[in-house]
Amino acid sequence: MTLGMTLGMNRAYGVGTLRACLLDVLHLFAHLLDQHLHVDADAGQLQRG
Repeated sequence: MTLGMTLGMNRAYGVGTLRACLLDVLHLFAHLLDQHLHVDADAGQLQRG
């Protein structure tokens, strides 16, 4: 599932606007954190290699 699909799902199911925005922001932060952790893990592997 892509980030765009995840962000759009909350609105498609008729969730209230404020709640949908909050869920979108939480999903975005989760996505960014996941990307950050993958970058850190890759950097750690490069340093050890």
